[in-house]
Amino acid sequence: MVGEDGVRRYPRGKIFLNTLFFVVGISFAFFLLGLGLTALGEFFHNYQVWFARASGVIILLFGLYQLGLGKRTMLLEQEHRLPFHLNKLAMNPAVALVMGFTFSFAWTPCVAPPSAASC
Repeated sequence: MVGEDGVRRYPRGKIFLNTLFFVVGISFAFFLLGLGLTALGEFFHNYQVWFARASGVIILLFGLYQLGLGKRTMLLEQEHRLPFHLNKLAMNPAVALVMGFTFSFAWTPCVAPPSAASC
């Protein structure tokens, strides 16, 4: 809001609430990662050899594809995006929570090593 004196003022309570929900979204993502990876780690540990072989085959196939061997497919050549129009969303606590959640997943590779080292 712009006041009569031309100074832009922001509703502090609304900004604080949105910031709080953004931080909760970030925290929730790390909580889910910790909880889910504990369960997934046990599953992957039991089938470690099979996952290593399957992932090796997948990496080999992608390498051959990058070298140009094999048929080109448009499924891998096209860009795929989700139909989000963020400029049409008004900021509210729910949007702030979702944005914090997705932001934390985008930054997890950068943040996880330092936070794991401190545990």
